[in-house]
Amino acid sequence: MNDRQPSIGTRRICASRALRTLVTALGFAAIVLPEMTFAQQGAQQQLAAGLHDEIEAAELRGGPNSTELIDPLTALGQLYQRGGESGLAATAFQQAVNVVRYNYGLHSLDQAPLVRELIANAESVGDRRSAWNLEQELLALAGRYPDDPRTARIFRETGDRRMDLLARYNAGENPPEIEYGCFYTEPLVPMEFAGIQGPSCKAGSSTRAKQNVVKEAQVYYGRAVNVILDNLHYASDELPPLLMQLVESSYRYGNPSLGRRNLDYLLAYRASNEEASARLDTLVQIADWDLMYSIGRDEENAALAEYAQAYRLLEEQDVAQDQIDRTFAPQTPVVLPAFLPNPLVNEPGRESAGHIDIGFEVDEYGRSRHVRIRDTSDDSTRAAERRVLQMVLRSRFRPAFADAQSARPARFVVRYYLND
Repeated sequence: MNDRQPSIGTRRICASRALRTLVTALGFAAIVLPEMTFAQQGAQQQLAAGLHDEIEAAELRGGPNSTELIDPLTALGQLYQRGGESGLAATAFQQAVNVVRYNYGLHSLDQAPLVRELIANAESVGDRRSAWNLEQELLALAGRYPDDPRTARIFRETGDRRMDLLARYNAGENPPEIEYGCFYTEPLVPMEFAGIQGPSCKAGSSTRAKQNVVKEAQVYYGRAVNVILDNLHYASDELPPLLMQLVESSYRYGNPSLGRRNLDYLLAYRASNEEASARLDTLVQIADWDLMYSIGRDEENAALAEYAQAYRLLEEQDVAQDQIDRTFAPQTPVVLPAFLPNPLVNEPGRESAGHIDIGFEVDEYGRSRHVRIRDTSDDSTRAAERRVLQMVLRSRFRPAFADAQSARPARFVVRYYLND
């Protein structure tokens, strides 16, 4: 349903644009891409010619704004993009967007996949300003459809782009998106005012900028979760990885309550969709989280009670004891949080520059004590020994359980392999 029927003049403009797109498509056969073999060039030219014929036939049947044009124009844009012709790709994608808007309305969510293509195309050539502006248009579009589950992908991908932005900033880049989003601002400028740039948008504390980027990523991930829960409840397979993204970012950047809430959502999802073993794994993760962030003995004991409950449930499910021990009494202690790589476990196939044997005890609350170096290889250094000692002393571990009653101290001697 159109938001507004276009005028005759608008139709002529659309037709003119469509004809220019057809001319561009026809010209593809003359493009020579040096990085391609002759066979690849021939295949590309054949595909382009076929798409041109399809576009021309669709125009003849339905006119310059026929919905039949959307798919071949999209395919043509993707073909140009793969061939490195970003300008031509943008023209094809934009023409497809125009057709969607003509037929389904200026603010139709059906255009979202094409706008995503335009964003990816702009990013592929480093046009960060265009990519940013297109993203803001896409977010505004998603905001019009709070009850449409398709918007979850828009919010999730925006969160991914913010985390990518953070990674580039941490690597020493000075991404222009930091200025575009006013991430230096304290507090963060709301999205609708981000284009009104003052001095705070151009320079400021890098710490504040990083905090704001993370905060915005978490906001968008949270919106994606809310859209899924509100519309699909716990029926979407997209939910678990999205929830774990929020849990991990909450751990890395200090938002314990957000992480805990999303672990609860994950438990509810698994209770609705997965086997008991998956639910029990999540119960253990929740106990891990509560132990890491416990304050005082009462909260620590509450976390131990959660571990004990998970242990009892494993027993009730007739899980073999050796499987229970892998969770609650492993030979190598589990460093928390368990969703990150365990620094005490050597990656298979990774070459070692030596090793350090370290002995320690983990008490019933997951803290290390009596930590000492037992032995080292000849190529170990004092500096490496200090790093390993500090890593063990600062880590929190999953407490060991011999039964479902209570945690117990456990002694370990671990060979830590040096990889640098």
